[in-house]
Amino acid sequence: MQNVEDIRYNFEHARVSAIVYESTFSDLVTTAAQDLLEKHNHVIIPVDNDSHTSTDNNFQQLIDEQDDSEIEDIIINDRDVAQILYTSGTISRAKGDEISHLSLYLCSLSSPPSLDFKRDHRHLVVLPTFHCAALALCLSTIQMAGCIVLQKGFNPQIISQLFVAEKINGTALLPIMWENLLQVTDITQGDYSALTR
Repeated sequence: MQNVEDIRYNFEHARVSAIVYESTFSDLVTTAAQDLLEKHNHVIIPVDNDSHTSTDNNFQQLIDEQDDSEIEDIIINDRDVAQILYTSGTISRAKGDEISHLSLYLCSLSSPPSLDFKRDHRHLVVLPTFHCAALALCLSTIQMAGCIVLQKGFNPQIISQLFVAEKINGTALLPIMWENLLQVTDITQGDYSALTR
């Protein structure tokens, strides 16, 4: 995980105008952002029952307060930056990898045939969506008019149940996750016939 200085560098390098984060990371983001939070809107997306601090904006409130009387058309070119992914910076400062709209679109078109995604593909997402692999699989699933099942965190028991209950066709897990999944005591009792990838 990146430290406070790395995250502050990412905020400054990306010239953020809004910060969206889970309440789990409130202390880290607040410390890293410091004066940025005073200059820009920031939003907390709660993932648990933690209450917001008085300085936090509510996401719905932020939307409701926007003036929609004059919506400005914005032209987005295919090579404009859609996202910036920051590396872990294991041997140096994290590098911002700028990814264009065209790149994401082409990835979403090329992945389904190579991964044998069918129409109405049902994909379980466990890996963080800020990572390029998880995001690419989400976009590919959308291209196939599929269903994305988001699971926060990895719990082998819950994952094995989701495979069956949601009739999951595919997922991406780290090797250690697969190993832990195979240790679930009743793993052989479920119907995993829908799982192809």
